[in-house]
Amino acid sequence: MIIASISIFTLLKNVIISIILLRFMRKSLKAVIFDYGNVLSFPPLPENFRRMQEICNLPLTSFEKVYRKYRTDFDRGVIDGKIYWSRILKAGNIEPDEEKIQILIREDINAWTRIDYRIVQWARRIGESGYKTAILSNMPGDILVHIKKMFSWIADFNVHAFSCDLGFVKPGLPIYRYCLQKLKIQPKESLFIDDSYENIAAAKQLGMNALVYRSLEEALNKLKVIYELPDIG
Repeated sequence: MIIASISIFTLLKNVIISIILLRFMRKSLKAVIFDYGNVLSFPPLPENFRRMQEICNLPLTSFEKVYRKYRTDFDRGVIDGKIYWSRILKAGNIEPDEEKIQILIREDINAWTRIDYRIVQWARRIGESGYKTAILSNMPGDILVHIKKMFSWIADFNVHAFSCDLGFVKPGLPIYRYCLQKLKIQPKESLFIDDSYENIAAAKQLGMNALVYRSLEEALNKLKVIYELPDIG
């Protein structure tokens, strides 16, 4: 009987603590920060990579490996699209020429600009509810130029932290610090949504709240409970 009473007391205490923590998290949240690729945009389709791979004369696994190998420098703005694709073409023993490079740049842009307008709308609703919003993303310059030109909704976000503009990438901490500084908030006042466990771990290292993104439905279910964020509408 005494043991049962202690168990009930412990359970009630844990429930009360959880409620207090939830209320504190809701009250302290001031900004929601979104990754771009695989969050605001859908993942590339297999045919996107297949077309690029065929032009570069590489087996798919080899193409994906070399695509990633030089991507960090591309994302940081250390190299431009012409240099990036020239290196990949040479890996396939293809002599780079302007026509091939421009085709590859267009295919790469197409791969990463399949926008999920449901989450764009959700981000807009969050902003209209009084929260600040930001995009924090590893992004090469060619794709960013296209996004800024084609998608007016990007202006809805209060802060843009793109790697090619800043010279540093996730999961390095400087890009997170830059975003927080521009938002004028403390890490604990932010919520970061990203599809990469590594990027989420870096955010948590700074004290940011963070969620690994798998689908909009899952994110909505989790975040409505924790933060009472608005639905899509």
